[in-house]
Amino acid sequence: MIDVAPTTTVSEIVTADPRAAAVFEQFGIDFCCGGRRTFDEACRAAAVDPGAVVSALDVLPSAADREGDAAHWPLPRLIDYIVSTHHAYVRTSMPAIARYLASSTKRTARAIPSSRASARISIGCESTSNSI
Repeated sequence: MIDVAPTTTVSEIVTADPRAAAVFEQFGIDFCCGGRRTFDEACRAAAVDPGAVVSALDVLPSAADREGDAAHWPLPRLIDYIVSTHHAYVRTSMPAIARYLASSTKRTARAIPSSRASARISIGCESTSNSI
């Protein structure tokens, strides 16, 4: 369960639990460039019911629900977990992450010349995700 107060910013929520980003995306809440908005402001801007968003955030499993400490797992189990969980997550998430990165770099390329390097990295990330 993610603690959401009306004055908590959207970026604070995603920073506390990155899985919230997918929930915000479902509701059209901008957590990237609009991350400084409070939760209530972001819900108003997206014209969504804050209660519905909180309900969606509440169904995310808590840290206590996750499997035990991986530091004590046998190596074959750890390898299987990484491949089946994290590689699968990267494969499905990289297109969205690449879109966010591309959008962010487009907005800042003129103001911050070094951000052009991020655009090249995002293209590399997108192609790398296909080989994971």
